[in-house]
Amino acid sequence: MDKLLKKLEQEYIGKYDCQLRHILQEYSIAEIVNHIMNWLKIEWKENDNLNYAEITTIARDFYIGSNLTKNEKEEYYKELKEQGFFLSLDRNLYSNDFSNCSWTIFTFGKFSQIENAIYLEKAYEEQFAEKSPILAHRCLSELEWLGSKKVEKYLDKLNNNNDIISKLTLLMFWESYCENIETDKLLSDKELIKFISPHNENVSKDEIIFPRLNNFENYIFKLYNEDKKLKLTIEDFTKIANEYFDNFKVEID
Repeated sequence: MDKLLKKLEQEYIGKYDCQLRHILQEYSIAEIVNHIMNWLKIEWKENDNLNYAEITTIARDFYIGSNLTKNEKEEYYKELKEQGFFLSLDRNLYSNDFSNCSWTIFTFGKFSQIENAIYLEKAYEEQFAEKSPILAHRCLSELEWLGSKKVEKYLDKLNNNNDIISKLTLLMFWESYCENIETDKLLSDKELIKFISPHNENVSKDEIIFPRLNNFENYIFKLYNEDKKLKLTIEDFTKIANEYFDNFKVEID
C-alpha cells in the first residue's frame, strides 16, 4: 500500500484531524500533490475508505483546515494548479455520476478561490442550467460563495423564464442561501405552491422546505445512485417532480 496513504489512514481518514503539517517532515508539498493526483487517477477502488470524496477531502483539508503555515498553503495551492488538480475536478463536473458531480461543485466552492469560478460558470451554462435543477441551484450557491459576478445574470434569467422549474430552482437556491425575503416571495407564488403541495395550498413554509424540498432532493440523489447511467431531460425531471409531490401527502400521513 502507498506509504502516505497508510499514514493518512492511521492518522487522518475517518478522524479528519487536520494537524497535517508534520507530514512535511517526510514528504515535500510537490510529492503530496503528486500522490493526490495519482489517487484521483485510480481512486484506489480496492480501498473502501478512499473514494473520490475522500481524495478530494484530503486535498482540500491540506489547504483549508490544516495547520500548514500561510506560505506553505500558498505553495500547496500553487502546486495543485501546476499538477492539474483543478482541471481534473473540472472533468467531473460533466460526469454521469450525479453524486460525484455534486461533490465536485461543493469542492470548488470549499477551496474559496474566485479564480475557480470560471469552471462552475461554464458548467452551469453548459450542463446544469437547462438540464439539472438540483445541480443548478447547488452550483449557484457555490458561485455566490465564490463571489462570481455572473450569479445575478443567472438569477435574472431564471426569474424571466417564469416557468415552474425555474421557480423551483430559485426556491432551492434562496433557501439554501438562507435568504428569507426572496424565499418568502417565491412561497407567495400560487403556481409554485400548487406544484410542491398539490393537495394543500395552505401548507406551511416549514413543511415546504422540510420535509418536502429536502426529501425531494434526497429522492433525486437516490434515483441517480440506483442507476449511474441515468440521464434525465428537463421533461423527465418535471414529470418525476410532479409525481413525487403528488404522492407526498400519502408518505406523511
